[in-house]
Amino acid sequence: MPAILEPLECPACDVASVPRRFGVGVLLILMTAFAVLFAAMQTIGMPRKLFVIVTVLFLGVTLGQILLFQGKKPRLASLLVGGILLPLELLVVDPYLALGAI
Repeated sequence: MPAILEPLECPACDVASVPRRFGVGVLLILMTAFAVLFAAMQTIGMPRKLFVIVTVLFLGVTLGQILLFQGKKPRLASLLVGGILLPLELLVVDPYLALGAI
């Protein structure tokens, strides 16, 4: 008789998960991905304020994943920090940079 799976328990769910510990290889891949992202942004002529917004957002979400919930709920931490940080950035950083500070 086949086992009945609960809706949240699926054997394929582990495939798309993030590794619990980041090794040097994963960090090098992430650094390369960010370098490609910023190079592409520079190539298409994005304004400097978008570099600041993206950098602060990535840094804030990363710190939120590490510090909130002792690292046990990284997706929830990403949603909370990103949902709070992005509107704050747009309200604070955008007018500041519009004055020509950076």
